[in-house]
Amino acid sequence: MPKNKVPILRQKRLTFWDEYEKRETVLVADIVAEAGAWVNWLKDDRTISFRFIGPDERSVSVNKEPRPYFEREGQTIDIWYAYKTINRRRKRYYLGKSENVSYKKLREAVAELYSRLSTT
Repeated sequence: MPKNKVPILRQKRLTFWDEYEKRETVLVADIVAEAGAWVNWLKDDRTISFRFIGPDERSVSVNKEPRPYFEREGQTIDIWYAYKTINRRRKRYYLGKSENVSYKKLREAVAELYSRLSTT
């Protein structure tokens, strides 16, 4: 089992390699069935990124980025983006706030990013 530094979402299952326990730890067993746990994990301040691997084994990096919250001066809101880099070309796909990051949207991001990278 590879020792990944970031959590991996594959087939709706979010896992993390626990270096101390020397085993894979399940963070969320099914992000669709456990939508509340999934969104809570995304909103957690300690959660900043993960890797999404789609059904076809294509993957993207997913990062949380603070953005200015214009309705409340001086505050920020966390926005998620999917990224893919191929041959030093990096593309970004907007996923939205934590509540909007779904398995379906992540699959759309993979398809769109790979499509953009193959045509440029």
